[in-house]
Amino acid sequence: MRILVVSAMFPPNVLGGAEISAYNLTSWLLKQGHEIGVLMAAKAKDEEKFGEMVEGMKVWSLFMPRPYPIFKQGRDVSSLLKPLWHLQDHLDPRNATMVGRVLDEFKPDFCNVHYLTGIGHNALAEIGKRDIPMMYVMPDMTLSCLRATMFVDGKTCEAQCGPCKVSAAVKRRGVRAVRRIGFSSPSLANLEQNAKFQPLKQYPHAHILNANKYPKPTAPRPPSDTVRFIYAGRLHPSKGVDLLLSAAEQLRERWDFSFAVVGGGSEEGALRERFGHHDWVTFTGQVPLQEAIDRIGGSDMLCIPSVWLENSPGVVIQALGMSVPVMGSEVGGIPELVRHDENGLLVPPGDQEAWRSALELILKEPDRLKRYQNQAAARAGEFEQDYLGQRYLRFIDDIRRFPGADAAGAPYRPFDRSPTSNGDLAAARDTAALASPEQELAGPLSAPLRPRTKGRLHRWLAPVAGLVLAVCVLSRSYGTETRQVVVDPAVSVPVRTEPLIIGANVHYGLRRVLGYFTPEIALEAFKELEVDSFRDYFPWQSFVFESSGVRRVYSQRLVEFLNRTPLLPVLNLGFANAGVPGGVPPLSSEGLESFTAYVRAVEKLTARYKPIYEIWNEWNLYSGVGPMQPRLKGAGDPADPRASVHYIPVAKAAVQAIREADPDARILVGTVGEDRIGSRGEEREWEWTQAVVRGGIMEGATGLSVHLYNQCSPRRLRHADEMIRRVSLLQEELKKQRGGVETPIYITEFGWPTFRGGCGLELDTAGHNMAQFILLSAAIGWIKGIWVHSLKDVGPDPDDMEHHFGLFTYDNKPKPAVCFFREASRIVREADSIVVEQPFEDVFVAVARKGSGQKVILWTSSRFVEASYSFPDTSRIGQLMCGDEVNSRGGVAAALTPQPVIFNVAGNGPVAIDIVR
Repeated sequence: MRILVVSAMFPPNVLGGAEISAYNLTSWLLKQGHEIGVLMAAKAKDEEKFGEMVEGMKVWSLFMPRPYPIFKQGRDVSSLLKPLWHLQDHLDPRNATMVGRVLDEFKPDFCNVHYLTGIGHNALAEIGKRDIPMMYVMPDMTLSCLRATMFVDGKTCEAQCGPCKVSAAVKRRGVRAVRRIGFSSPSLANLEQNAKFQPLKQYPHAHILNANKYPKPTAPRPPSDTVRFIYAGRLHPSKGVDLLLSAAEQLRERWDFSFAVVGGGSEEGALRERFGHHDWVTFTGQVPLQEAIDRIGGSDMLCIPSVWLENSPGVVIQALGMSVPVMGSEVGGIPELVRHDENGLLVPPGDQEAWRSALELILKEPDRLKRYQNQAAARAGEFEQDYLGQRYLRFIDDIRRFPGADAAGAPYRPFDRSPTSNGDLAAARDTAALASPEQELAGPLSAPLRPRTKGRLHRWLAPVAGLVLAVCVLSRSYGTETRQVVVDPAVSVPVRTEPLIIGANVHYGLRRVLGYFTPEIALEAFKELEVDSFRDYFPWQSFVFESSGVRRVYSQRLVEFLNRTPLLPVLNLGFANAGVPGGVPPLSSEGLESFTAYVRAVEKLTARYKPIYEIWNEWNLYSGVGPMQPRLKGAGDPADPRASVHYIPVAKAAVQAIREADPDARILVGTVGEDRIGSRGEEREWEWTQAVVRGGIMEGATGLSVHLYNQCSPRRLRHADEMIRRVSLLQEELKKQRGGVETPIYITEFGWPTFRGGCGLELDTAGHNMAQFILLSAAIGWIKGIWVHSLKDVGPDPDDMEHHFGLFTYDNKPKPAVCFFREASRIVREADSIVVEQPFEDVFVAVARKGSGQKVILWTSSRFVEASYSFPDTSRIGQLMCGDEVNSRGGVAAALTPQPVIFNVAGNGPVAIDIVR
């Protein structure tokens, strides 16, 4: 395979570990027999290379158009030049032209992009034009942050600032330009953090450690009576070395130990001045790699006190590979390498007291070190270069087979959190056929500069975008706003007159089995979900009409299930019946008479179960005749059987028939499928529904049934609040025509499919939506009940959307949505009242009250919303729904996400919450 490695910094030009890792993987690929080209940045014009052979690799070293070389890293340059540098790095068309020439000359089969900053982020489009598959290796946050760290002023950024948003948008456009692209990172935390801002989950992605080959210590570890701690790495505020040495300083009077600080950086002078007078600490400054290895190998424990999102520190891998235990911050990728109390200790980042206690634990119990050393040795094989290199090759093969995000849909597959696999997402093979061969593009390296444009738009788009980027960088305008929500138990809130009914759809009534083979399947699932109700179809086709009367011949599975469950049934009555005259659908007097007889038969058969009856299913979408038709316009043309004028008499007749038999029966009408037409921004909504209500279907009915879906909407709108807004709009329109009277609404279908097509959602996202929808619905008194569609997937086809709406899989395994559905339902069920506030659009604060206790639940509508929260007066312990415990320190902002975070609040005093958007 002919592989082009793109890395602005590459040996001999080395500033950090990323370029060393790029060189190590490239050298390993060369040894495996692959033809290697390298595209890197040159320090000066006279150092350029154009396809020269260096160490068996064909090297292009190009002097890129910038105010200063990337190797200066912005040091000792005017602050006015930095925005210009980034502007050119993102948008200068010469970046693309120069990279395109290399691509045309080398004609790679595959591109490994390690370090694009300094080459030009707009160069990705050139790879995409040639349909060359590529792997984007992410050692840091470059895709999402101009600084590549999301760390500024001594703190980790909770959200993107203005300049980073603009930068990320440019980079996102480049990613979209490449059809077959995959992302790998040595840190799973880094993958997940970048995925908040970039569409990584729509593409192949893998967590693979750097395929480095580290030198071995030149001498064995000598014995010692004292514990020898060491820090090795860059001396920078983000590394937390000052905190580490301050913690150690507190212990020196009681314990004998030594501390070596290996490395240099911007903080070296200050650290030497602060701690250099102690005889227990040694500063070595920058040393050769072998000396650093020898010093780590001769120590008892490596300490990595980073306060930023470290990705996968090579020094930790080096230490563990030499059986040296590690004490590291529980942040970023460090916990992926260090297993607490097995091969080291994990300590909260930035907590000096916690670090002091951890150091003292080792000094009190030095025997722990031997156990940790043995555990570290047992994992050494995971860091072998050949093992990791082979994983990269498997992942490269996955990318080459990937048919493209448009064809395969999103997400590609969820992140693997398995501790045993170390996140090997590439192990599962994509079965799609290889895409068409790469284009053979001619064009000598010496071809004249000629930027490609299409019309006048492109001529001004780049400079305008660049101007915006430059202004953002210069002004550092973050554009955030803080609003405070006060939760005061002394303030009275509305209480629901009756509990929200929460249920799920099943399929025992249909003749098709759809995976519902036995009652136990749903009974066990409902037990895990803790629901109140179920909804199923009792079709018209299940009955035959004889001279002696109406007789049921199908739906035995539903009858058996009714006899086995105490849950409240919702029975949908309808479906066209070709077995009776005028039954497709019942428009004629003969068909309507037969339908009414069927309704009476169902009521008589099921009255003892006290069900809720529902009249027909999505009449406005399908008449029961032939293929699906285009959506109705408004109320519908009377010539169309689906028109509102045809449903009205059917609903009225059914309500009357049931009321005659049981005046107290609960009856739902409408059962409206998606009722909106028009392009986005100009939709006409709920016109058919308003027409049938005007026609009198609510007379004698208990409530209106509607179905809500948005899985094929733009991604930013595929969330619960969009549905709630839409049904609230319906309520407002109905109030206008019903004299201000609220209409009880039952949402008998809602849900999101988790399949790999374009309308599919990630498993976690569907779960978050589920919890949000339940909490939002509970806060609205006129929403009387909600039923998720559906309890389980109804088929195994990975490409069929209709198969994958379930909370459980087709083989009855719970998806993440099960937990979110259950936990949100518990909150609702246990509360006397639920109130939801929106301090900002798409940011929610729910308060669930029970006696004197309260739960405060916070979330954003989707991952596209950036917001944070803090409790200004005190620290609080909370819990991510279906997730980990969170510690909200007083006044310290924490990121809000679509995954609700829950805080229990006791007492009678008000609680203030600051929300930043």
